Amino acid sequence: MRKDLAPLGYTTNIWLALVIGVSVLGAAFVLTGGPDVPVTYALVGFLWVVATGPTAICFLRWLCYARRNAASYGPGGVGAFRQWTVGGWLCPLANLWIPYRVLADVLRATAQCEPDTPAVLAAPPGRPAGTRVLRVWCAAWHGMWLGLLTAAFDSSDAQVAWLAELAFLALSIVAAACMIGIVTTVTRGQARREADPYIEPASVPRAAPAWFWVTAVPAFVIFVAIGHRLPLGHLTAFRDLFVP
Repeated sequence: MRKDLAPLGYTTNIWLALVIGVSVLGAAFVLTGGPDVPVTYALVGFLWVVATGPTAICFLRWLCYARRNAASYGPGGVGAFRQWTVGGWLCPLANLWIPYRVLADVLRATAQCEPDTPAVLAAPPGRPAGTRVLRVWCAAWHGMWLGLLTAAFDSSDAQVAWLAELAFLALSIVAAACMIGIVTTVTRGQARREADPYIEPASVPRAAPAWFWVTAVPAFVIFVAIGHRLPLGHLTAFRDLFVP
């Protein structure tokens, strides 16, 4: 049974729009405060995390349903990394590539086939809708985290950290806007294919391998323990929001 993505997709886009609003407001705060007002970064970081947490939950739920729907269109509907729908976003280094690959496979699976053509991933004509937006999202997604790391660890130069923080917020706006386009494209595309015959998939995509959740909690504890001792420069106050 396929899941109707419209309600969750609509909710996800609202949260993504809120992230854009927070990032715009944060950029205004950082520009107004200038490089010599580090308390600004703590406020911006707090607001961004508050907005991003629910957004991530809604989006990952939407993605799980979208991928399961894609699996029902025919052989090859899942694509690569079938057990990493959620885990791929949380696993360091793997999250540099797996999220892009998963989203690309969902877009490809969702693409409307020509009439009287089996609803499999046998190459729809041209690139699936949303491919260019996905590539822009991927560049912005990697760039925003690079900007955040630069702002966090390059505490020797306040100007560099300030510019990196601005870059992070600007790329966050681009990434969220692109994701709204991707969510909308997939949600509408799968709605158009509601009448396609349901083909029982050989294997249903999973959020993550069973062992991932067993190792994720200790890894997070170690990360927090190490991070508590790292010199985060202008983001020290941001770190202190989460580390007692």
